[in-house]
Amino acid sequence: MERISLFCFAASYAVSLGLDGLAVWRGNPVFRSWPGAVSWLRGGAWLMAMAGLVAHSLYLWTWQPPLAWQFGGLLVLAWFLAVFAVYERSHPGRISWSMFLLPLVLGLVGVATLIGPPAPSDGRIPGLFSTGSLQFWNTLHGVLLLAASVVLSLAFIASLMFLIRARQLRYKLAPGRGLSLFTLEGLETMNKRLIAVAFPLLSIGMGLGAGLLFVHASKLDGLYDPRVLAAMGLWITFLVLFGLRYGARFRGSVMAWMTICAWIILVVCLLLPHTLPTVPRDASPSAGVLAP
Repeated sequence: MERISLFCFAASYAVSLGLDGLAVWRGNPVFRSWPGAVSWLRGGAWLMAMAGLVAHSLYLWTWQPPLAWQFGGLLVLAWFLAVFAVYERSHPGRISWSMFLLPLVLGLVGVATLIGPPAPSDGRIPGLFSTGSLQFWNTLHGVLLLAASVVLSLAFIASLMFLIRARQLRYKLAPGRGLSLFTLEGLETMNKRLIAVAFPLLSIGMGLGAGLLFVHASKLDGLYDPRVLAAMGLWITFLVLFGLRYGARFRGSVMAWMTICAWIILVVCLLLPHTLPTVPRDASPSAGVLAP
């Protein structure tokens, strides 16, 4: 299992995305002579995505990158999005979620690769699946923020779908051509519900983080910690988003662009360094190990 690298599952996701792209390309001359090619391409795309997900899961299980650091947080977020992409791909005829999710997964894995895993000297942070030296509130804080990140990423995809669907209708694209998407009303409702779920998750997670910040005030940079400042900016953006949606009754492309902006701030939060209180080194052999 230790031979599994980031390249293994990233390459599988990339091949799956390429096969999906070929299946969507209606003008492909191969389809005229071989009508069943679309089904084979989609089946191959699902198999490659599943292979990538298995390798991704084994990588996280083997190396257990700390969720508190950028490297681990990005890979775990990418894993949840990959799970959703594989699930949706397993239902033929559904909306083209994988065409939107897999590029996002590849982007997160690529950024995690550029950042790299934490150095062995930073191994004092417990591994991904280690709970012995973690307090319950620390774990809950990380889980809530991760859940908000996953839901907001899905809202980001729904917003992209909304903008593309609006463009399809503007240019009167013939039925059956282009990506298969929901209606504008369905995408708007989906975006609204996802934001309604993400906001309380983010708020509770930030509330717990503020409590932990108070407890470990002597070991942290307080409110001047970069990730704390970015998280406060993200929460304020959410608040403005709610105000525009339910107060000013903003809808459509305005809300889609606002959601995209909120997701960009989320990515900034994940990329920024975060000063954390030191805890005893975890007993797990993979905690703090420099992953390939």
